[in-house]
Amino acid sequence: MVSMNAILRYSSPKQEFDYADRCFPDLEHRARYSIIMGHVYLESQLNSILEKIAIKNNNHALGWAINLGFKAKISLLLFNGVIKPDFHEKLKSINDARNAFAHEVWPSDTKFNGKSILEEGGVLEVRTAILEAYDALRILC
Repeated sequence: MVSMNAILRYSSPKQEFDYADRCFPDLEHRARYSIIMGHVYLESQLNSILEKIAIKNNNHALGWAINLGFKAKISLLLFNGVIKPDFHEKLKSINDARNAFAHEVWPSDTKFNGKSILEEGGVLEVRTAILEAYDALRILC
């Protein structure tokens, strides 16, 4: 069996989005898969950044930050000046979209940047935000 770490190391959110387009005929399942998997990739990058900061500063307490939730991780990075407030807001919006799809059976009117995620333009908007955030976080790693 392939581990999640191996998938994250040798794949990308773009590849996951392409997979979703091939495998899921309906928009809701494509959106759900794309958002949840995109979030997994972003959180993996956040963990790498937090580990790097902990090692660099010889701060073992900060190393435990990988056990925090996504929202706490991005707030910690904002507080430490690693990310800017506008980027923090973008990550928070992605996290809110992820939570709607991960914790609701039928997320009816979930919006991202004012567009319904359950419409083609909304899915594209979230995917674009995830890809941009992923690229920005990779630079910080």
